[in-house]
Amino acid sequence: MKAIVLLGSLLLICCNNPCYYNSYADVTNYKIFLNRTTASGIRVDDLEEEISLEEIDQRTRELEACLQITIDRRCITVLIPHDWYISECSGEQLFPCFVKDSLCEEKMRAEGMSNEQIEIILAKCPCACRATIQNEEIIVTAPNLKLYKAELARMVTGVNDPWATERTRRCL
Repeated sequence: MKAIVLLGSLLLICCNNPCYYNSYADVTNYKIFLNRTTASGIRVDDLEEEISLEEIDQRTRELEACLQITIDRRCITVLIPHDWYISECSGEQLFPCFVKDSLCEEKMRAEGMSNEQIEIILAKCPCACRATIQNEEIIVTAPNLKLYKAELARMVTGVNDPWATERTRRCL
């Protein structure tokens, strides 16, 4: 009988984990140095203090209201990479990541670029990221937070492409 109670307790512990686990591939491997926390409890690694903590909370509240869900802030960390830069090709804030060039090529083809144009761009500006999820609970994002809500939506809904479904797309 004790074994059944113990097994039941273990199942409740493992299955009631409040965090968001979606098995997304890690394309970054940043070490975390938490130095700030938003008013609502989101942990932040922003050593240069480049972002507004209120902006993170505001965007989180907006997504929460739009999706009509409660987001568990204890399960979220935001990291601003120390090595972000502005791309000379796109003008976007980017950071290095391990995304395959084929994914970038696919995106550029969808935008109507020729193979020759793609080769020129990738030679000058390697594939990089604007935001991603690392280790299931860390949103790595450039300081402009441009894609923060998209990554947060991926995290809390499990929808890998939040632009592909109306429910998430309207909230970004």
